[in-house]
Amino acid sequence: MSHAHGNGHGPDFTPEASDANIPLVVKTTIGILVMVVACMVIAAFQFKFELAEMPPEEETIFSNKDKLPPQPRLQASPAKDLASFKEQQAHRLESFSWADKENEIAAIPVDKAMDMVLKQGLPVRDPNRPPLLAPEKPAPKTGAAKQ
Repeated sequence: MSHAHGNGHGPDFTPEASDANIPLVVKTTIGILVMVVACMVIAAFQFKFELAEMPPEEETIFSNKDKLPPQPRLQASPAKDLASFKEQQAHRLESFSWADKENEIAAIPVDKAMDMVLKQGLPVRDPNRPPLLAPEKPAPKTGAAKQ
């Protein structure tokens, strides 16, 4: 077993350099930057080449938004049409009108109909009167398993 000399190091001890090799770090950084720029230039040329080789773009329904579709155009302004439709439906729900004038069936606003149902109650069938439609009888079972 060899004993260390007084400084704790063996006879083949060489101290490590205290500073980094600055010229090597600079050269490596410059080399990396040159390679990155070269790759970007190559990619740009490749992109331009690929664009030149592409076939002409086909016309789709989305390629020209300003071009009107062929006749008949069903809705020139869908937003206005929807607003108008909603307004008509709201007016219809909030006004009185005839649903069937011959049979004297009126359409009344929903709020008024709800108030009338609250005041008068729902109609109830007379328990002594038979139903308008007789209940259906179940069909006889055919092919039942014999025991």
